Amino acid sequence: MSKIVLLEDDLPMASLILKFLKATGFSNIHHYKHSDEVPALHHLELPDLFIMDNDAPETGSGQKKIEEIRAKHPDANFVMFTGRNEPDIIAWATERDIRLLKKPDDLAALVQLVQELNTALTAKAIPAQR
Repeated sequence: MSKIVLLEDDLPMASLILKFLKATGFSNIHHYKHSDEVPALHHLELPDLFIMDNDAPETGSGQKKIEEIRAKHPDANFVMFTGRNEPDIIAWATERDIRLLKKPDDLAALVQLVQELNTALTAKAIPAQR
């Protein structure tokens, strides 16, 4: 099962995301309200997916946290799930190959994307038959 880190400062939205993911079978989800709560990953196992809000009023941009994590883990997988879809955010995410979904409209798309990633990771974990 995939390990997911969710960075979402809006607790009702975080609760909704967690509810949807858990209802579809995901249980290894770690939620953080502020970007400075996300543990330093240089000594921890890298999650399979980060779901990041871009706007965290108290601690700043999810973009900054993504840049920090990518500097140490260039292969980390991210989805930016945000209410802001301005051209500069879209361009930033596109340049970094980060899927951008608009909340709350794309919640079903988020769950589907997580399921697809989990399927791909499971397939990699199963050795090919000879």
